[in-house]
Amino acid sequence: MNSLIEELYHSNLNPWYDRGANGVEKKALHNMMESKKRLFESLTNEQRALFLRYESACEELAHIREPEIFKTGFQFGIRLSFEGLQTEENQ
Repeated sequence: MNSLIEELYHSNLNPWYDRGANGVEKKALHNMMESKKRLFESLTNEQRALFLRYESACEELAHIREPEIFKTGFQFGIRLSFEGLQTEENQ
């Protein structure tokens, strides 16, 4: 059975889905995709294959690290909240 934090991480509670990208983010995403397209077009077939393997490895690593980063941040937030509550009670 997953811990509560793991279940929260893998649930549908994602604030980014409803938010949508703002103008600055859309411009940055467009620039990134355009640059990637131009770079990819300039590579040889061997370099393209290497680039795709690199990109795949980066995605795999992100999928491994993201749950741990989420859990660490969530635990930090809980500790910070708990400390804040203790401070308020002591005053």
